[in-house]
Amino acid sequence: MSLDLETLTQIGMFFVTFYLLYLVLTRDVF
Repeated sequence: MSLDLETLTQIGMFFVTFYLLYLVLTRDVF
């Protein structure tokens, strides 16, 4: 399984979106 730039970009965008969602949820909780 080889990771090209496009796959890494999609994975990176997924984690960034998940991280921002996490920040918003934790901010709303506290």
